[in-house]
Amino acid sequence: MRLGISTCTYTWNFGRKNYPLPRNKFTVDTLLDKAASYSVPVLQILENIIPLHEFSEEALIDIGHHAADIGVELEIGTLGIVPSQLRKYLHIAKLMGASLVRTIMDGAGAHPSVPQGAGWIKDVMPEY
Repeated sequence: MRLGISTCTYTWNFGRKNYPLPRNKFTVDTLLDKAASYSVPVLQILENIIPLHEFSEEALIDIGHHAADIGVELEIGTLGIVPSQLRKYLHIAKLMGASLVRTIMDGAGAHPSVPQGAGWIKDVMPEY
């Protein structure tokens, strides 16, 4: 395990629905630069704060290059274990050069049973 920060570290700096926007709203680049300035080697970007699936492939690649240029390792997080979601975030991780995709069982209206969830994960494991 390595020391890192995540989008959750600065949740309010990204702005939250139904709350006033921060004066100096963060971007992914802002957080990457903050990680580098604190000599923190890992940054985890979580979907519930920054929905990476809404970024263009070019933008995701640019984020990955920026992270590599400043020596910050990327990890990403998503919500849910529906195979299509896990595949989508695997693709995003590859574009960005992220070393890890973190998830939680429930997400996007899917609340699988443990056996169903285990089956979904088993289905996508070879791709990971």
